[in-house]
Amino acid sequence: MRFSPSAEQSAGTPFRRGDADAGGGVDISDAVFLLRHLFLGGDAPGCLKAGDADDNGRLNISDPVVILLHLFSGHGPLPEPFQVCGIGR
Repeated sequence: MRFSPSAEQSAGTPFRRGDADAGGGVDISDAVFLLRHLFLGGDAPGCLKAGDADDNGRLNISDPVVILLHLFSGHGPLPEPFQVCGIGR
């Protein structure tokens, strides 16, 4: 699903790329959160840009896959912002 920033996000909501569940870091729970959203009708990330782990402007199956590759296969860092919270554009 392609998205455009909400008024809140475009106003500069801090977020961490890959932290879909807003738990303060990127871990397996973020991938599970996204899978629940995409396939079971679970809650959407509060900040869609945080859930967009591959920074392609869409929430889809590639986002939890990228998070899992990052966590378990050493697949490079996620797109900025990652190490610290950044401001949505």
